[in-house]
Amino acid sequence: MTTSFTTILPQNPGYYLRLFPDSTYLLEWAPVPSHYSPPSLHPGIWKHQVPVDDKLGKGLIIGKQGRHLKRITEKSNCHYIFLLQDSIEIWGAYEAVLKAEQELKKHLDYLYRQSIYCPHETDAEICQHCKDCSMCSQKAHCYGCKTCATCNPQPNGYCKGCGECKSCAPIFYDDMCESCYEHAEWEKYFKEEDDYQRKQNNKFDYTEHFRAQHAPALTYDEAELLLQRGPPSDYICCTDHCDESEMCRCCAGVCNH
Repeated sequence: MTTSFTTILPQNPGYYLRLFPDSTYLLEWAPVPSHYSPPSLHPGIWKHQVPVDDKLGKGLIIGKQGRHLKRITEKSNCHYIFLLQDSIEIWGAYEAVLKAEQELKKHLDYLYRQSIYCPHETDAEICQHCKDCSMCSQKAHCYGCKTCATCNPQPNGYCKGCGECKSCAPIFYDDMCESCYEHAEWEKYFKEEDDYQRKQNNKFDYTEHFRAQHAPALTYDEAELLLQRGPPSDYICCTDHCDESEMCRCCAGVCNH
């Protein structure tokens, strides 16, 4: 006759009684590897849960032989960390639980970025649909909806200014959406204005130079009219060899015609 046995699991796994020679005992606790065994009977202990994204692999979170959770447990000085189905449970003193939560969030954020972003170029644009990297695949990506040309083909392509597609920026001019086109046009206008003003500021003032060098007594208009007749050598003369009926303006050294 076969005897059936019933396995009795302890209500609080991880706890055990240590017996001493004087028949006294002490309740102690040690986590059971790979089994949920929190220190639930400890007095004054706190419990907290950190949600986990379902896109992350459980093995990546725990690490080989649980090294990631062990590292965080030791660094935060908490009692116990265990990965459940959709969350991570932390047991320990209040300050230790808070520190472990911060370390876990850093760890999860790093894993999430590694799983979503390109491992070769983390600043590259990633398609939201196929998770394709624009740097690796050499495909155009829309900066608005974060989809690549393969997943979201557009008849007009993508804006060469901001990278948005027709669905995100429907009005296009010269391969640029309306906002980029206006921005580019205004930028071009201001650049032309700045270049013109720079040229005007650097332009040599011949009239002022002539007045300063040859005829300081002339007005600005008189000097400009004289300059229009030709180079200064044609009308700059000396008082001793002046053929004009009226004498030269000696103070200016310029013939009065």
